[in-house]
Amino acid sequence: MLGYEGGEYRDDLGVAVKELLHPDDVKRAYEQWARVLATPGPSPPLLTRVRTADGRWKWTEAFANNLLDDPDVGGVIFTTRDVTEREEAASALREEKRVLDLLHAIGRQLTAELDLDALLQAVTDTATDVTDAAFGAFFYNAVGPSGDSYLLYTLSGAPREAFASFPMPRATAIFAPTFEGRGPVRINDVRADPRYGRSTPYHGMPPGHLEVCSYLAVPVISRSGEVHGGLFFGHPEPGVFTERGERLAAGIASHAAIAIDNARLFQAAQREIGA
Repeated sequence: MLGYEGGEYRDDLGVAVKELLHPDDVKRAYEQWARVLATPGPSPPLLTRVRTADGRWKWTEAFANNLLDDPDVGGVIFTTRDVTEREEAASALREEKRVLDLLHAIGRQLTAELDLDALLQAVTDTATDVTDAAFGAFFYNAVGPSGDSYLLYTLSGAPREAFASFPMPRATAIFAPTFEGRGPVRINDVRADPRYGRSTPYHGMPPGHLEVCSYLAVPVISRSGEVHGGLFFGHPEPGVFTERGERLAAGIASHAAIAIDNARLFQAAQREIGA
């Protein structure tokens, strides 16, 4: 079942078997094995992850029946079956429910939230979570009382100090599609992308920047076509962002755009009342 030859993966003490168990499952598995040896009869099934001969992890469900006191058996009957497909399907359903709960929650919050700072932080946190990003940022255009425009940002998954010493992103070859509202950009390894490293002064990421390999960005565009800004996500490992993650981020960006429009209308109305 695991791809090992007979006798290849165990000895009298079971030391090599222990090495096959997932590190997070070893303590629980050995505790249950101790209970099996101390309790006559069948024991509850044990669910563990086991490493296969080719280095993958399989979910297994083990059943033990202690018949040590049976004169005809004098041992423990131990059987294991592969339940990887079942567990992966269950895990996918749990993740889907978690993401849907997050989307419903952010939808309700965006509908009710008129504080722009709180709104943008909630958008950044949720989008970073559902895309499996290590960190995310929302860079957006703000307009001051005198009508001047400037760029601000919210962060998730990283301290603000991680970006404080760097200049704001510009419409370089990689960033331009987002700031110009041309659509999502998803790159499995940004360092291998031909657009990477073409702009001065760094020709790549500034020294000390958070490590980015996987890259995802989606524009946030108002109903009038104005580009409010963009959601940017990074991860130090390659190939993290999927088409599904991109769709989720784009959906959140659409909701965020409407919420930003509403918040700005509210702020404008408040200014008029104050005037």
